[in-house]
Amino acid sequence: MAHDGEITTPIPRSRFAAEAARVRVRRGMKLVEESGEHSPSARLRRAVEDALPAQRMQVHTAVQARPKAGIARGAVVGGCYRIVERLARGGSAIVYRAFHTELKREVALKVLVLHGTGDDAGFETRFVQEAKALVALQHPNIVEVVDFGRLEDGRCYLAMEFIDGPRLNEVFRDSAVGAAERLEILAQVADALAHAHGCGVIHRDVKLSNVMALRQDGGWVVKVLDFGLARLVEEDQELTRQGVVMGSPHFMSPEQARGQALDSRTDIYSLGVLAWVAFTGCFPFSGPTPAATMVQHCIEPVPMLSVATTLFPIPEGLSPVVSRCMAKEPDARVPRMEDLATAFRRTAQRARQGHFVGLGAPEAVVLPPPANRTWSSAPPSHLRLALLAWLLVSTACLWWQEEGAVPPPWTRALKEDR
Repeated sequence: MAHDGEITTPIPRSRFAAEAARVRVRRGMKLVEESGEHSPSARLRRAVEDALPAQRMQVHTAVQARPKAGIARGAVVGGCYRIVERLARGGSAIVYRAFHTELKREVALKVLVLHGTGDDAGFETRFVQEAKALVALQHPNIVEVVDFGRLEDGRCYLAMEFIDGPRLNEVFRDSAVGAAERLEILAQVADALAHAHGCGVIHRDVKLSNVMALRQDGGWVVKVLDFGLARLVEEDQELTRQGVVMGSPHFMSPEQARGQALDSRTDIYSLGVLAWVAFTGCFPFSGPTPAATMVQHCIEPVPMLSVATTLFPIPEGLSPVVSRCMAKEPDARVPRMEDLATAFRRTAQRARQGHFVGLGAPEAVVLPPPANRTWSSAPPSHLRLALLAWLLVSTACLWWQEEGAVPPPWTRALKEDR
C-alpha cells in the first residue's frame, strides 16, 4: 500500500518486550477515508477527469502515487532515532538531526529518498553493501558511521556522528583563514581520502559541501562526508537526468565526465580543484550549463595557479602540485593521496616561513618601523613645542643684538683679526 513515509512514535514498551513488533501509522487509513465516493478528494478527482484527457490524467495520478520523503519532527524511527530537525535535502537523500534514545547522543540521520521506480530495489541493495564498507572506515578526518539499516517504511538510512561546524565553502570564504591554514585543511582531506583508498573505497564526489570543519585547540579539524554515495546512484537514470548522479560538475574529473571507469585518481583530480578554489575563490572551469562545465574539464588546458587572480599569495611549490593533480590523463597526476598530503604540508611550511611566489625570502623583505616610531603627517606635540621655544629664543637674541644690548658674536672676531 502506498504511504507518505510519515512514521510515528512506536507504542511504549518495557525493556523486557524490546523485540515486540513496532507499530507504525501509515497513510492507509487516510487513503481509505478519502477513497469514499463523496469525499472532497473524490469530487476533485472527478472534476479533473472531466477537464483533462484520460492519458494525461493517468500520468498525473502516477506522480501523485509517489511517497513523500519527509519525516515529522519528534517522530521516532528505526526504534531509537528521534527526529529533531531537518538539516539538508539533496536529490538522493534527506539528512536529519536526530537523537539516539539508547546511546544518548546526537546523530545525523541520512534517509534515502524512494523515487517510485523499478530501480529502487537494486539501489537499496547497493546502498546496504556500501554502508557495510563505510563502517570499516575509522579515521579522525572521516565522519563516523554509527549505524545503518532500514526504517519501518522500508527506506534505507545511515546514522553518522553529528558535526556541529561549518562546511568548507563557509571556511574558505572567511578571509581570516590564512594560506597555511587552508593548506593544512587540504592535507587533512587528503589524509582521509588516503585512508579510504587503502580500504578500497573511492569517494567520487569530493567537493566543498562534502567536507565539514571544527575548531579545536586553535586549529581546524575536518570531517569528510558522503563516501560511496555517487557510486550508488550512478545507474539511476532519473537522478542522472537531474545532474545528481555525476556529482558536482565543477569538481568532476574528465574520466568521470565521460562516464568511464573510475579509480582513486578521480579523487586526486577533485582535490586539486578544491585547492584551486581555496586560493582563488572561484572554479577553474565554469560554463553556462553543467554540460558545458563538464566539457571544459575534458578539453580546456589546465590553468596555472601562479598566474591566476588569487585571494592569498601562492606558497612556492603549490602551483605545480595543483596543476599536476588536475592533469587530463590520470597517469599524469600525483600517484597517491599520501604524496599529495605531504606536498600540501610542505607548502604550508613554506607559507609559514614567508616563501611565496613573486615575493622574496623573509630576510629580503624590508619591515616597517615599530608603531611607536611611526610619525603621522605632523610632528609630535612635544617636538612642536621645542621648535617653537627655539624660534622664540632666536628672535629674542636677534632683537637684543639690534638694540645694542649684546654685541654680535662676530664683532669680537673682527677685532682680534685687526
